[in-house]
Amino acid sequence: MTSADDTLILVTADHSHTMTFAGYGLRGNPILGKMHGSSGEGAPSKELSRDATGLSYATLSYANGPGYSGASDRQPEGAKHYPHDPTAYSRAEHGRPNLEHVDTEDPDYEQEAGVPLGAETHGGDDVAVFARGPGSAAVHGSMEENALFHVIAQNDDAIRAELCAIGACDAQGVPVNLPVRARLLEKAAALKR
Repeated sequence: MTSADDTLILVTADHSHTMTFAGYGLRGNPILGKMHGSSGEGAPSKELSRDATGLSYATLSYANGPGYSGASDRQPEGAKHYPHDPTAYSRAEHGRPNLEHVDTEDPDYEQEAGVPLGAETHGGDDVAVFARGPGSAAVHGSMEENALFHVIAQNDDAIRAELCAIGACDAQGVPVNLPVRARLLEKAAALKR
């Protein structure tokens, strides 16, 4: 039986998304609301933050997705509302929508997107990884995701035993070799029988 003290707990994600925060919001600025604060690193303001063309903007937006402001085959040009499943878009003829009188905190408001796509995609940001327990000292900073497998394998007896059984361990029982594909397939076939 294991206790919480001898179990590695690792929490992470497999990808990011294209969501972004815009500007420097005042403390307490609604995360789904319009940005109040400053558009740069200047003095904070209780007024709505404005882009370089004078338009207010939401705290959150996406680099891509269905919230693009151009007309689609489902909704006219301007702010979009859920459900919005477009199959075709037109260019935004009038630029970004004026959000001054748009309720961006409405549950059906679709966050603005810069690139028109039917759905938002994964992003390329590094994702956080947190760990607690044996081996957690090896988890720090920015790590390649394949290194996380090795942290887990070193701290899980069952995984380590399976790797050693297919010849991936050194003489001390430490998984150091990449498993041979043929041995993995043999093991999988044996498990199916």
